[in-house]
Amino acid sequence: MTESSLARTLGKPWRALRFWQHGSGGTNPDTDDELLQGIVETTPDCIQVVARDGSVIHMNLAGLKMIEAESITEVEGKSILVLIAPEDREVWQASHERVCTGAKLSWEFGLMGLRGTRRHMETHAAPIEMPDGTIAQLAITRDITERKQAETRQKALLDELHHRVKNNMQALGGLIRASQREATSEETRQALASASERVDAMAAAHQALYGADDVHTVDGHELIGRVCATVQGAFGSGLEIKTDTAEGVRLQNDAAVPVALILNELLTNAFKYGRSGRDCVYVAVRLSRENEGLILVVEDDGPGFEPRETGRRASGLGLVRALVKQIGGTLAIRSQNGTTVALRLSRSRQIMPGSTA
Repeated sequence: MTESSLARTLGKPWRALRFWQHGSGGTNPDTDDELLQGIVETTPDCIQVVARDGSVIHMNLAGLKMIEAESITEVEGKSILVLIAPEDREVWQASHERVCTGAKLSWEFGLMGLRGTRRHMETHAAPIEMPDGTIAQLAITRDITERKQAETRQKALLDELHHRVKNNMQALGGLIRASQREATSEETRQALASASERVDAMAAAHQALYGADDVHTVDGHELIGRVCATVQGAFGSGLEIKTDTAEGVRLQNDAAVPVALILNELLTNAFKYGRSGRDCVYVAVRLSRENEGLILVVEDDGPGFEPRETGRRASGLGLVRALVKQIGGTLAIRSQNGTTVALRLSRSRQIMPGSTA
C-alpha cells in the first residue's frame, strides 16, 4: 500500500473495514467508498472506531446524535472516556484493553451526552487492524435506554405484586393462628398449625422473590435461609438448623414456592419424628450442585422413621412427593442414624452463575 493510499484510508476510517477484510489488493477505494460509507452512516446504531489510547477515530451519524454532537470534529481525536458514565469508566477501559489485544466482547455501560443526557448502552466490540498496523476497537453500540426503563417498570410491578402476596399471606397466617387458638379439639389445632406453617413458608418464598434483583430467578441461599429462619421461629429452642448453601445458585421463580413448601415439610417432619423426648433436634440443610443438577439435603440426628405411602397428598410426605413431581425432581429418603432426605432438581430448574433465564 502506498503512502498516499494509506493517508486516504486513515482519513476515511470506514475504508479500514474493507482493508481489514480484503487487504489492499483487488479493491478500488474510490469505487467502494460510497457503498461502505452509506452502510455505516445510515445504520440506526452507533458505529465507532476507537484507538487503543481511547481516542475517537470515527463515529457515524447515529452515534453523533446519541452523544449530542453536531459533527465529528467535537469528539475526533479526543478521549471517549469523557462520554462514559463515571461509574462505568473502569469497566469500559478494561474491556477496551481486552478488545485491543484480540478479544471480542459485549458489555453495557452508561453514556453521558455532551449536553448532559444520560443513556444506557449495549456495545458489541471486536479488534480491527488499522492500515498503519495499529489495533483499534470497532464497535456497534445500541441505545437500550427504553428497554432498561421497561425492565425497571416491570421489576417495580413484580415487586409490588410479591409484596402484596406476602402481606396477604401474613394476614391469612394470622387468621389461621387465631382459629387455631379458638379450636376445641387437638386434631383441629394440629391441622391449623400445619396450615399456618405452610402459609409462612410460602410467605418466606415470596419475601425472597420480592428482594431478588432478577425478575426471573431467586437466590438459593436467600430462599433457604428465609424458610429455615421461619421454621426455626415456629419451633424455637426445640429445633436447631444449620445451613450450607453453594454460592451463586439461582432457582427459577416457578420452583421457589414448591421448594419452600418441601423444605418446610421436611423440617417439620425432622422436628416431629426426631425429638422423641429430647430437648432439641439438630438438622443440617445443604444446597449444592451435583453433576448437571441441584441437590437439597435435609439431615437430622433423630431416631429415623419409616416413610409410608399414605395416599394423602395434602399432608406430610404426600405433599412433598406431589410437589417434587410438580417441579420435575426426584426424592430419596434414607432412615439410618437419623433421617436424610435428598431432593434432586434438573438443570432446567436452576440457573448457574453467569447464565440467564
